[in-house]
Order: sequence, then structure tokens, then C-alpha cells
Amino acid sequence: MLPPVIAPYAPLIIIVLVFLDGLFFGLAFKKGVTAFVFVVVAFAIADFIGLYFIPHIPMSAIISQAMLDLSLLHLGLITITATFIFFLVGIAIGVAKG
Repeated sequence: MLPPVIAPYAPLIIIVLVFLDGLFFGLAFKKGVTAFVFVVVAFAIADFIGLYFIPHIPMSAIISQAMLDLSLLHLGLITITATFIFFLVGIAIGVAKG
């Protein structure tokens, strides 16, 4: 429950919090993708120069496992609301500025 003084501003507060949540999610997503790309490049370089401190797994096995994992992903019905739009805007700004 909000204090009575700020209760009339509850919808605006929710929109701002959802936007900030999307912004932080976008920043974390961009950092995660960047880290993943760096790890893949590091493994490729290690494999190229003959360092086998990582298990030697064929790329076809990695791709087939990734496709299997993606095929199991179900998002269901997504309704477009104002909060969802502000969340997506926050994600977009977080990815762009991250």
C-alpha cells in the first residue's frame, strides 16, 4: 500500500518502475551477450593454437543442442499493454546505451 499522499500517482510510479526494470534488463542482456561473444572467441583462439584445457566438443554438437533448447521455448500469448511497451523501450535503451 502506498501512502495516501502519493496514491494518486500510483500508475505513473508503476510505469517508471517498469521502464527502469526494462532498462536494467537491457543493460544486463547486452553485457551478457558481449561476455558470451568474448568467451566464444577465446575458445576458438585456444582451439586454434592447440590449448585443450576445454573439452573438445564439435561445433555441430553445440549447434544441435542449441536448436533443441530453442525448440523447447514457449512464450505463449503476449498481450501488448502500456507497461509492456515501456518495458520494451527500457530494454531498447539499455541495450543501446550499455
